[in-house]
Amino acid sequence: FESSSQKGISPGKLKHRIKKVMWDDVSLFRTGSGLRRALEEVDKMRREDLPRLCLTTKSRRFNRELLEALEVENLLMVCESIIRPAILREESRGAHYRTDYSELDNTNWLRHIAVGLKEGEFRLDFKPVDLSEIKPEEVK
Repeated sequence: FESSSQKGISPGKLKHRIKKVMWDDVSLFRTGSGLRRALEEVDKMRREDLPRLCLTTKSRRFNRELLEALEVENLLMVCESIIRPAILREESRGAHYRTDYSELDNTNWLRHIAVGLKEGEFRLDFKPVDLSEIKPEEVK
């Protein structure tokens, strides 16, 4: 991380932007367009803002700002791992409610979406749901 400069961005400021994007487009009521907008913003923050993070001090001891900078990097990864499968899942299920796909769709979406990283890229895989103890029609 750079020392404070006029072209840099503070970890606190970037963290605030992350919270705003996630609240505005990835919180309780989601839409495909909002999720895509959030993904674009998160991607832009990772590409453009993360490299410009700057700290007011270079000390590694008791440096709260350094911890916040490290948190911001992880937050962006977590955000993307939430947004990507939410875009893909064109239905509403549990806490994932899409106003553009308000119905449960067991025919197409009774499956898990596993998120992983491979060579620095996000990868989404589908996993079957274990139906040995519950019938599909009981899933709500």
